[in-house]
Amino acid sequence: MPFLTLPGLGHLPALMLRYETWGDPQNGRTLVLVHELGGSVESFRDFVRHLSQDYFVIAYDQRCAGLSEEPVSSFSLDDLADDMVRLADALDLPEFDLMGLAMGAVVALHFARSHPDRVRRLVLCDGTAAIDSNSSRYVLERASKIRQEGMRNVALASLQNSFRGLLDSEPPAYYLRYRDQFIASSPQGYVMHSEALAAMDLKDEDFARVTCPTLVATGRNDFIWPPEVGQALANRLPNAVFEVVENAAHFPPLQQGELFSRRMLQFLKAP
Repeated sequence: MPFLTLPGLGHLPALMLRYETWGDPQNGRTLVLVHELGGSVESFRDFVRHLSQDYFVIAYDQRCAGLSEEPVSSFSLDDLADDMVRLADALDLPEFDLMGLAMGAVVALHFARSHPDRVRRLVLCDGTAAIDSNSSRYVLERASKIRQEGMRNVALASLQNSFRGLLDSEPPAYYLRYRDQFIASSPQGYVMHSEALAAMDLKDEDFARVTCPTLVATGRNDFIWPPEVGQALANRLPNAVFEVVENAAHFPPLQQGELFSRRMLQFLKAP
């Protein structure tokens, strides 16, 4: 469970992030994973076992999430992308493959927009190209409720949306673990990430800068950003393909880890 203190960058002060690695760093392939809103490295704990035979895998807790430092100042999606720049520099990663999940896909998109030379191939899983006014209002209203009442009182509704169609019978063990981790996450960190997400505002020229081969994938049952949202994201990128992940909702790496990892590795290994 290593920690890195990243040096300041521009207006961003020094920051300590927790990260973990799997696989052989000498195998020539590096994959960085970026977790979702309310998530952490733990979101990928089972998923990485499908990847680490082929890749040196790095996952990290974003600021105000998991075990990473929790600054009190507000931040933007670009700040989160700059945190990744600092982490990649500290780990001596000039170029790598990148996968982001849900809000992590939005952060990965911002990184690829600002640093297209550093991303070899990009996987955006259950992401979006835009936050409309209704979505922004919902995200901010939920954040306000969390600020007042904590995580537990929003957990059931949020997770029912994220696991739509997958909880009709006895909840699987992975869901129960995720639920407990979600409830135990920092309310203030969740609020601050929500505020950053609600302010998302990318233009056509931003998408045009993401020139690397990109796989956009969305769970068939995703209620939050359904397949048509994923298709719209792929349509705005110059070198993207879109696919639906069957029997998954908002978190395919968690809900269909083996299936999704096979497709993801097939894409990442393409010439």
